[in-house]
Amino acid sequence: LDFADKFSSWKREIDRVDFTGMLERALDECPVAPDRPDVLFVDEAQDLSTLELELVEQWGKSCRVVVLVGDPDQSLYNWRGA
Repeated sequence: LDFADKFSSWKREIDRVDFTGMLERALDECPVAPDRPDVLFVDEAQDLSTLELELVEQWGKSCRVVVLVGDPDQSLYNWRGA
């Protein structure tokens, strides 16, 4: 088994979810943001991963206004796909 398979198996064994799992669960189980806000404001958007941006896009569909603020010159997480 590779690391990802072992890690996934271990999480299932101890019944835990990591941050990526929380994002995946939110995408599957929460079609709208908690409390159904009218406005979604996302700061430091330049550092969002593809998965985080997918969740913002999904939640933004039910908002009246969506604001993403970011500065590509301040990006810290290019190494993880931001």
